[in-house]
Amino acid sequence: MSTYIISKEVIIFDWDGTLFDSVSTIVRSVQIACEHLGMDVPDAEYVRKGIGLGETEVCRYLFGDSGVSVELFWTTYRQIYANFPIVLFDHVEQALAQLKQAGYRLAVATNKCAREFERELKSSAMSGYFETWICADQSRAKPDPAMLLEVAKRLDCVPEQMVMVGDTTHDAHAAHSAGADMLGLTWGVCARIDLEPCASRVFDNIGQLSAFLLAEKEACKI
Repeated sequence: MSTYIISKEVIIFDWDGTLFDSVSTIVRSVQIACEHLGMDVPDAEYVRKGIGLGETEVCRYLFGDSGVSVELFWTTYRQIYANFPIVLFDHVEQALAQLKQAGYRLAVATNKCAREFERELKSSAMSGYFETWICADQSRAKPDPAMLLEVAKRLDCVPEQMVMVGDTTHDAHAAHSAGADMLGLTWGVCARIDLEPCASRVFDNIGQLSAFLLAEKEACKI
């Protein structure tokens, strides 16, 4: 899919695998949690493909109808996950600063729970770049469009003025269902071959994506 993103005002970022280099940490934390709970440990690639779903959906994806307690699994997972360091992808802060300075309004829509996301946001010192954020325990999780529609409401804009930036097809489906565009990043969960059919453009890093959006903003002035 290759359409223009021109005339956009709001950029909604996913978090894990988009701004935060956490995919390998998530995979390993899931595997360790399964070990601690005496469950079969899923293959790393299988876990990876489930990233981006809501918590209940992830458990259904990983464990089917085995009767695993969603609450127990995620409590165990979070205790393990919290021991890993918080790492942003390269040049994320620089890109956000440039986009904000250019006049874009920035937001986050993540399938993380609010407590976990806000801990990471505070540690990354990036909260000043975002006007608002919404998490999975505050709305229906992506690929449902509810998060994006809530951002539109909070920022008093229409979905056509928004673009979602993410690393999964779940981000793309949420954007399209909300009536927004989507830009893909390949350094997270999904490869280019997965993102190209459902994203307006696909980039390998945030520097490329930022350059594209800054050029679009300049084009709007002509």
